[in-house]
Amino acid sequence: MGWFSRKERPTLGKMQETLQLREENFDTKVAKFDQELLQYKNQLSKLKPGSPAYQSTKQRALAVLKKKKMYQAQRDRTSNQAFNLDQTQFAATSVKEARDTVTIMKATAKEIKKGLKKVDIGELEDLHDDMEELIMDSEEIQEALGRTYEVGDVDEAELDGELEALEDDMLRDDLAEETPSYLKPRETNGGIGIKSETTSLYNERQKVEEEELSQLAT
Repeated sequence: MGWFSRKERPTLGKMQETLQLREENFDTKVAKFDQELLQYKNQLSKLKPGSPAYQSTKQRALAVLKKKKMYQAQRDRTSNQAFNLDQTQFAATSVKEARDTVTIMKATAKEIKKGLKKVDIGELEDLHDDMEELIMDSEEIQEALGRTYEVGDVDEAELDGELEALEDDMLRDDLAEETPSYLKPRETNGGIGIKSETTSLYNERQKVEEEELSQLAT
């Protein structure tokens, strides 16, 4: 039977916490000794070197310095122990992760083998061929839907004539918009039996428009 029962045995994590608290305690004491040494330094600067008071103060400062060195050494040893425990924890964690990884890989490989047994390579190739034929059929359908209809050849002379006709229509529309209302024939009786009160003026305006169109066309 060991010195400790199973419940009293320290764990790795608990020991790390203990060492961390101990190291912090040593740091606190070292900082306190530094403050005392600063006070002695100020006192020695005001005393005459070699005097009894100077020597007495210096001895007390040396005693504080010895304590500081002792706690620094203890802190360093505690820090080394904590570092060793950290390395141990890292190693233990790495081993556990490696073991878990192997377990997962074995289980995954088993599932892959089981799944491959259910896959028919021949059926997969047939499916690939069917998909290729379907894609080709779809492309033919798209090509047929996007086919344009032939409207015959159009030469430059026909294009020039079409453009001149459009230009004449546009000029005629513009001139019609510029014709004053008093030059346009006025409708009576609801548009039945149209009579113009300015027939001569209207005919003259029409003649002028025809001459302008003839000049623009040449």
